[in-house]
Amino acid sequence: MEIESNISYVQLKTLYEVSQKINSQLNLQKLLDEIMDLAIELLHAEKGLILLRDGESGELSVQVARAMDKRTIQDVVAMSYSIIKRVGLQGQSVFLQNIPDTQGTEPSKSLVRYNIKSVICVPLRERDQLIGAIYLDTTQAQHFFKKEDLFFVEAFANLAAIAIENAKSYQKIENLNATLEKMVEQRTQELRQKHEELMKAYQELQSTQLQLVRSEKMASLGLLVAGVAHEINTPLGAIHSNMDLFLRSFEKLHRSFRDFLTDSPSGEITRRWISPGKVLETLEVLERISQVNKIACDRLIQIVKALRNFARLDEAEIKVVDIHEGLDTTLTLILHQCKDRIEIIKEYGEIPPLRCRAGQLNQVFMNLLVNACQAIEGEGKIRIRTYFEENQIHIQISDTGIGIPPENLSKIFDPGFTTKGVGVGTGLGLSITYKIVEDHGGTIQVESEVRKGTTFTVRLPPSV
Repeated sequence: MEIESNISYVQLKTLYEVSQKINSQLNLQKLLDEIMDLAIELLHAEKGLILLRDGESGELSVQVARAMDKRTIQDVVAMSYSIIKRVGLQGQSVFLQNIPDTQGTEPSKSLVRYNIKSVICVPLRERDQLIGAIYLDTTQAQHFFKKEDLFFVEAFANLAAIAIENAKSYQKIENLNATLEKMVEQRTQELRQKHEELMKAYQELQSTQLQLVRSEKMASLGLLVAGVAHEINTPLGAIHSNMDLFLRSFEKLHRSFRDFLTDSPSGEITRRWISPGKVLETLEVLERISQVNKIACDRLIQIVKALRNFARLDEAEIKVVDIHEGLDTTLTLILHQCKDRIEIIKEYGEIPPLRCRAGQLNQVFMNLLVNACQAIEGEGKIRIRTYFEENQIHIQISDTGIGIPPENLSKIFDPGFTTKGVGVGTGLGLSITYKIVEDHGGTIQVESEVRKGTTFTVRLPPSV
């Protein structure tokens, strides 16, 4: 109340205007410049300093200086050191009106030397905490500071302190935002880099998986080579053998007709007798040979078609296929493993066409059917059942083989796991089978009982 009573209406109005002006500035350095310029202007001071307390050392350090060059700033601070120190230690204002004639105060020799006539130094406080000081001086007698100037500057300092703290808070927020933005940008960059690394790893994994699928397909085809070669050699041998018989029979028939028609010395044709029975017998032999050759050629065509359908080299993309055709194709290729010892029972149900990668799905059938054949020691049965249930295509392949021990059931789809022994299998067949089925949005389950057999159930959605 005492300060307010010593401030005129004009000064109050000025403080209001000053408050509006400085509180609209949130840049700390610009704010300090404005405070300094306003203080000098309003009190007609010649020189001025704004000092802020260092958060670590607690010392007051110059932030803004006016009407002096860099060479003399330290001189001014040293000259006014006792005054600034007193404000910093006591937190009280210092007012020197007419140096060296100031009552009760021993003037600094520096103040006298530099002809300083009047000084005001007031503290900057925020919530009773000293945050800095404003220092003003003059050498001109007509601008000596008066008592009411002290009250005005103290009120001005209170407003300035609030504005300074607001600017500091804003600067902290800005710094925090900048730091946060930098952290977010850095984290985003890290995530982007990680994403790129993951995408690269994923592409490499896909490439590796594709190579494994192809390698396993080639391994599966390799296992079939001996059997397929036997299947091809059987009809090919029959054709080769029949060709010799065919040529001899044809030569015999040709000779008979040639002997039947001979030229006589008189130029007349003599017709010799040909036994119709022999001719008919020869023609029947040729007919039988032709029928056997046709059957053999059909078998060769069937085997080649089965190989082509199994590989599906020209159908790598997704297309609609007939599951039963794929199963029959695979059975044709493994016939040599089943012949004369394994009965194939087909229970094909009504199922819709399937959108899939046909070559990969044929590989699934090949792995499961070859495993079923190898699981049967001696004679046995393989049952293939298909049906449509719960909007899924079901393919069940059951065998009457040796079965899988319970301790191995949870590991049969693991890469590298095999019970066939060294050199018999790669241990990748069922692992790749599982992956192919999974890639088609399906599932594969196994049920097995030792010495009774195993059933694999593949479930696939009609559309991939």
